[in-house]
Amino acid sequence: MAPERRRSIIRGTLTLLVAAAVYEAAARSGVFPKALLPTLPRIAGTLIDMVADGTMLWHAFYTLARMLTASGLQS
Repeated sequence: MAPERRRSIIRGTLTLLVAAAVYEAAARSGVFPKALLPTLPRIAGTLIDMVADGTMLWHAFYTLARMLTASGLQS
């Protein structure tokens, strides 16, 4: 792997880790209600549950339908 590519991957990974750490700190600080800013483990658990029972597929379908409708209205 080229050094530039490796450096780019490391920078991207570090950026995501820092963003996740800042988000988690804000979520655990108590400044925002837990319903508005849940912790990352709770988000991951909910995502896994929704994928497992199939509701995530429906949410993705409805989101795509809204996006296509809005795109069609702009034309």
